[in-house]
Order: sequence, then C-alpha cells, then structure tokens
Amino acid sequence: MAIDLHIHTNFSDGTDSPNEIVEKSKAIGLNAISITDHETMKGFSKITKDNLEVIKGVEISAKWDELSANNPESGIHILLYFVKEDDTNLNMVLEGLRENKKSRNNQIIEKLNGLGLEIDMEDLKGDGDQVLGRPHIAELMVKNKYVQNIPDAFNKYLGNGMPAYVDTHQIHIHKLMEIAEASKTIPVLAHPHTLNPKKNMLVNKKWINKDLLDNLSRLVSMGLMGIETYYSSYNSPTRKELSSLAKELDILETGGSDYHGDIKLGLHLGTGWEDKPLEVPNELLEKLKEKYESIN
Repeated sequence: MAIDLHIHTNFSDGTDSPNEIVEKSKAIGLNAISITDHETMKGFSKITKDNLEVIKGVEISAKWDELSANNPESGIHILLYFVKEDDTNLNMVLEGLRENKKSRNNQIIEKLNGLGLEIDMEDLKGDGDQVLGRPHIAELMVKNKYVQNIPDAFNKYLGNGMPAYVDTHQIHIHKLMEIAEASKTIPVLAHPHTLNPKKNMLVNKKWINKDLLDNLSRLVSMGLMGIETYYSSYNSPTRKELSSLAKELDILETGGSDYHGDIKLGLHLGTGWEDKPLEVPNELLEKLKEKYESIN
C-alpha cells in the first residue's frame, strides 16, 4: 500500500481541513500520511478521525546564505517528522517564525505596491490559526487580475529571486538543524531540486549533478537525515537517481505529493500530477520509524 508524507491543510496554504485530508486519504487507499503544514502544528488537534495512521510533521523554510548567494532563485525547505505538540522549544520557534512571516507578508505587499500592483494588506486575511504566505498573496493578485493564475504570480513576482520576493522570515539552516536534534525529530530535505533551480529543471536532469551532491553532503554534515526522492514533479528516472544519491550518502528516502488542495489544481493527494503518477512505498515509512526509534 502507498503512503503520502508531504501534505498541507488549511492551517497553512492548503484548502482541505485535517479531517478532510484523513477522509480523502482513506478513501483512495493510502496506508499512512503525514501532515506537514508550514511552520505550524496546530492542525493536529483538529483530527477526530482515527482510522488512518497520521505522522505528525511540519515544513520549515530555511536560509542558507551560501546557497542563495550562488543562486538567488534557490530555496531550502526542511520537513521535520515525528514532531510533538507539547514540545515547548519547538513551539516557541514556530511561533516566532509565524510572527516573522506576518511581517514578511507585509513587506511583499509593499514591494508589489511599489511595482504598481495595488494590493491592500487588509485583504490578506485568514481563518483563526491559519498561517498565511505567498500563495494567499498570489490569490489576491489573481483576484485583482494582475496575473492569470498562482503559478504566474510566482514566476513573475513571488518566486525566489523574483522582484517581490522577501526571505526575512526564515531561520538559518544551522539553527534549524540544531532544533531538529534537540526536538529528536527526523529532518528531511523537501523537493531537493529547489537547492539549485534552473529553467526547465524538472525536464532537464542536469540538476542532479555534483553541485547537488556537494550541497547534500554539507547538509548531512549539519544533521540532515533524509531527502524526498519521491515527489510529484519527479519522473521514474529522476526518482532512481535521487535514490542512488541517498544510498551514497547513507540517508533516508521519503516521498509525498505536496498536496495543497484547490490551490494546486491537478495535483492529487497520494498520486501527484497525472502525467507523473506517484506511489510512495510503505517501506520508506518503516525505515523512517526505525530511525526515529534509534534516536529516542
């Protein structure tokens, strides 16, 4: 049976509730899932369904000065698995990041206004504990007809290195790895292609190269324990190449759809994009659990 270890709910930039995610996952036959909202663990308390294994996770954007200096369009997102809701230190870190993100959202809107795109900060509103970010700003840009769709907003304005991009909310990668170790969670690199993005990177396999291996090696020396080898945008040959890298570095493999609901139309829970069907094997979760048990 398949699993999906990278899912977002409406507590960050997804559109489905935690319970809806559980129900949909069960309906399509997933054996286990991980909810990995951006910088928040607050969605877990809303899960009332108990008929599916849910691994508690969180996705955190990090800053790596050396990486961004070499390529302004690069980005690094770390998935922490087996987070604990009562982890006081991790909760404090996440609360600080959420506050930084609010300030960063305002800075992005100020930049957009300076570029002639009139977006009102008052229109950026979420529900309760929802963590707002770039996708929500992109929705406002679509609503105001400045761009055709959300990908268009990222490609022209909001993406890493683009005119309205701001990274002041991010935690430094070294600090994040220290937090992962202290919280006894498993840090995994999400969608590794973003370490060294290039045009048409997902159809040009040259991004899996010595630079990627070198960057991964540095991350492993900091404490990284795994990489996402199964991802919605990766075809089978790409997954195999990444799996070889993981074996070479002696780190874990994980995988997930990066499902966001209606905000990413055409990307399906558990299976990803239709042209690159995803099926993350259950054995990856078993190895993830073994690693977790070994450090706790």
